[in-house]
Amino acid sequence: MPTASHSQRIVLLPGSRQKLMAGADRLAESIRPTLGPNARTVVVEAVRDLSPVEILDDGGTIARRMVSLGDRDENVGAMLLRESLWQMHETVGDGAATAAVIFQGIVRASRRLLAAGFHAAHLRPQLERAARTAASVLRAQARPLSGQEEIARCALAICHDEKMADLLGEILYITGGEGYVNVLESRRRGLEREYFDGSYWTGSWISATMITDIAKREAIHDDPAIFISDLDLRKADEILPLMEATLAAGRKSLFMLVEQVSGAALAALLSNHQSGVLPCLAVSAGAIYSELPYLHEDLAHLTGARPFLKAAGESPTAVTAADLGHARRAWATRSDFGVVAGSGDPHALRRHIRTLRVRLRTAETEESANLLRKRLAKLLGGAATLHVGAATDVEKESRLGMAKRTVRALHAAMRDGVVPGGGSGLARCAQRLRGACQRADETMGTAVMADALEEPLRVIAASAGLEPAPILGKVLTAPEGSGFDVRAAAIVDMRQAGIVDPVAVLEAAIMTAAHAAALLLTTEVLVHSPGLEKDEWSRKRPRLPGNAPQVAT
Repeated sequence: MPTASHSQRIVLLPGSRQKLMAGADRLAESIRPTLGPNARTVVVEAVRDLSPVEILDDGGTIARRMVSLGDRDENVGAMLLRESLWQMHETVGDGAATAAVIFQGIVRASRRLLAAGFHAAHLRPQLERAARTAASVLRAQARPLSGQEEIARCALAICHDEKMADLLGEILYITGGEGYVNVLESRRRGLEREYFDGSYWTGSWISATMITDIAKREAIHDDPAIFISDLDLRKADEILPLMEATLAAGRKSLFMLVEQVSGAALAALLSNHQSGVLPCLAVSAGAIYSELPYLHEDLAHLTGARPFLKAAGESPTAVTAADLGHARRAWATRSDFGVVAGSGDPHALRRHIRTLRVRLRTAETEESANLLRKRLAKLLGGAATLHVGAATDVEKESRLGMAKRTVRALHAAMRDGVVPGGGSGLARCAQRLRGACQRADETMGTAVMADALEEPLRVIAASAGLEPAPILGKVLTAPEGSGFDVRAAAIVDMRQAGIVDPVAVLEAAIMTAAHAAALLLTTEVLVHSPGLEKDEWSRKRPRLPGNAPQVAT
């Protein structure tokens, strides 16, 4: 007969729901202080004893650092909220603290309704419909974000770093809402930005013999013919037809994107290059293998070349002058290569760009959206790199994360617009949500959601040492576009003050909080796997040093 330690443990109502709520509430309480301009930080003890502690003010990262809670039942609720917040963080880059606060507001108000006898199964669809209505109301408030100064003010509201906000305002203004911004670690202490002319990709020359500028370690060719392929060229008779087609096209140099050139093919290429018969630049892409087809497609649209691909069974011996593309300049370094002013069909290129823009608007993950932004930036010739440095490794890591989150949020703001920040836009959304409720059977869910949407403003005011209730009343009676600036302790025009929130981030926060709360409220049974009873759980669970997620506010 199995012993207690080898049987499953089942927790039923009301204990299961109480534990779930308590665990989720503990996690939300750890994130709550980070909301607002006067936010406080959370210190997370390192997993390894020799690693430095982390000083965090980002709700998504704080949630991710929570390995487990001491109580096994509460841990299920905490992990449910943790996963929702992290998914939101990965998608829009910001707003996890707002989502956690709204989630708390929904759960606490719902707890009172459930205690009064209201059934969770009836409350869940009401909450989800109210969330969708609130998102629609919020989008109706949105106004486009434009101008370098306005973009910089929006960045400052997200990152609270003036130098970073100024640089990102300039970068996003120049590259546009679809521009690709690469955030990299710098060995220097400050922040630096770098812009790229034309289109460039990760890769390298096949041979350093092709370098044309020894001092800069660059290979540059003007007006080259362009050959695009994923072939591995090894024989001289694979190179000679390609060179003949280049000369037939009236070009005096050749740029080749290939998988590899070696053996007799490389010898023939270098012999003609060094003799001056036909200067050549062969490069191999450093892109992830799954991204290579996109590179070939985009480069073909830019230059007008026809790709020769293994999958089609093609050979370079069949190449003609019509298969080659053209650009004003092609270049390569040890780590990158690119083209400037390609001569592809402009109409086909515009259609290709429109297609990618539609796909970007409907992208389901941040990973696919980021890939599409990279592609658009290269096609449009707008890309930049922000180099991030700091005095210590801990500060640098924090600053890198903040820069990446701010870039994602700014992309969302430039795409979908902004609303008054500081909780004011959400408070007005709550006011309109109450007025939009037409059905008597949805009043409970609407009331819960509206109260929860006012909670971020209350938290921001309380963090500044102010009484929330009077401030909420002032915001709701102030003119459209106004809100409460806690630093100035006054009602101001939020757009002029630069206190705005990307509507996409707030919409994601509302939907994340509503879905997580609805799931938690309708979960009635916990089933724990065999082999870990309560006393064993406290010993065997994954944990940080100090026997718990070490969090202090």
